[in-house]
Amino acid sequence: MKHEIKTIELPCGKLEVGMFVSQLDRPWLDTPFPLQGFLLRTRRDIELLQQFCDYVYIDTVKGRRPKGGVSPLSVNIKDSLHRRRKLLPGVKLHNYVDVAPLEEEMPVAKALYKDFSANVAYLMDEMSRGASFQLKKFQALVAPMVESVIRNPDACALMARMKNQDSYAYKHSMSVSVWCVIMGRQLGLSQKDLEELAVGGLLLDVGKLQLPSELLMQARRLEDHEFELMKSHVARGLETVKNIEGVSRTILAMVENHHERHNGSGYPRGMAANAIPIYARIASLADCYDAITSQRPYAHPLPPSEAVRKLYEWRNVEFQAELVEEFIQAVGIYPAGTLVELTDGQVGIVIGEYRSRRLRPRLLMLLDSEKNLYDVPKELDLLDCLESSAGQPLHIERSLEPGSYDIDPETLYI
Repeated sequence: MKHEIKTIELPCGKLEVGMFVSQLDRPWLDTPFPLQGFLLRTRRDIELLQQFCDYVYIDTVKGRRPKGGVSPLSVNIKDSLHRRRKLLPGVKLHNYVDVAPLEEEMPVAKALYKDFSANVAYLMDEMSRGASFQLKKFQALVAPMVESVIRNPDACALMARMKNQDSYAYKHSMSVSVWCVIMGRQLGLSQKDLEELAVGGLLLDVGKLQLPSELLMQARRLEDHEFELMKSHVARGLETVKNIEGVSRTILAMVENHHERHNGSGYPRGMAANAIPIYARIASLADCYDAITSQRPYAHPLPPSEAVRKLYEWRNVEFQAELVEEFIQAVGIYPAGTLVELTDGQVGIVIGEYRSRRLRPRLLMLLDSEKNLYDVPKELDLLDCLESSAGQPLHIERSLEPGSYDIDPETLYI
């Protein structure tokens, strides 16, 4: 069945409470509004919108229609489903919804991630010694994680964002695997396809097991010959993964092409745009996102909000724009575990997001406006709390690096 959203272009001066804004007249990242669209609940919502936009598009299915006298210009906006179908033509797509709250899924994710870590370490160590395994060994490894992401992706996302767990020897590979699955869920791929993405993400950098640790831990810019050696991890990884009994072409394509870039600037073959297999394009985004949000020998981690801004800047340069949009929708701006400061100076940690209102998550407030520690942390739902105690608009001013104000988000979750 053809799926379309009926939208109406409307000047901001004609907006009314109860209308649903589905698209802006400018990039959503240039504004504080949620990219999935939002319902205008109060006059203040409209006034805030008017500060940024001249006109918007409203969804007349999700919200009220304009009153008589308006001659709407009906347009068909390429909604997310349309975009996903364009990215994955001929693929039956699913519409996943959360079936477990974060509080319920979190202990499950913590337990499975512990097993995930131990088993990944074992498999990688064995592979570094030349051992080979059947694909079903990896499928069994990722299956619980995939099931958790399907129920609620936030729990595994939070585990993937925990960066200081020294016992996780292969943290990056595990995190990339999780981000690949979360992106696949966003696109609506089947559980079987999500497991393919999970295994592929896990094995992207298996070729680095054959490289000198001194090279991998190098804190300075690599010399040309060192970079050439680093790039060889792709071919080395491909040869290793080919030895996995039952490995699919999808997984091989992910390993082989995850450093290719949309504009052809990647390696090893300089492929561009749609010539790069779709699962490899997903893998490259997941790999990049986890890298820039992680502590590396040569770079400090970016907060998630800054990381998605970078990805947005790189759309249609490093990465396909449509995939970037979907990836940002999948991982969110302020995912659970992010330390944030509000406009009134309070500091808290994100404990839950609304898929439809990404910029107004639920928070656990830790510091007051004077940066004094609350005796008892208190929950704050930004969806309901629009103003500070002084009557000023209340929203997230900025995200903070872990450790800011001596607060380590990981100690609150792990």
